[in-house]
Amino acid sequence: MGKALDKHRVIAKPHRMKAPEIFGLIVRLLGLFFFYRAVEILPMLAGMNSPLPIFYIGMHFFLAWWLIGGAKQLTQRAYPEPKSAAPPVEKTGG
Repeated sequence: MGKALDKHRVIAKPHRMKAPEIFGLIVRLLGLFFFYRAVEILPMLAGMNSPLPIFYIGMHFFLAWWLIGGAKQLTQRAYPEPKSAAPPVEKTGG
């Protein structure tokens, strides 16, 4: 019975992250850092009457949202797909 189970066992190959994947992860982590900083500064807003802390916190939230949500676009911009040397030629019937 043990040999029958060994036949169907799937061995997963280790996955090595490529440079674009690592870059995307770093971008998202940077976004999480900005989100953490904005949440950390929120209690400071209670004692202030100036609009400057609101702008500061808003900027952190905006950067966090932009980096976390736009990591794919930033990765595509940093690591564009290679273009082929010649465009494909269409064949016409005839």
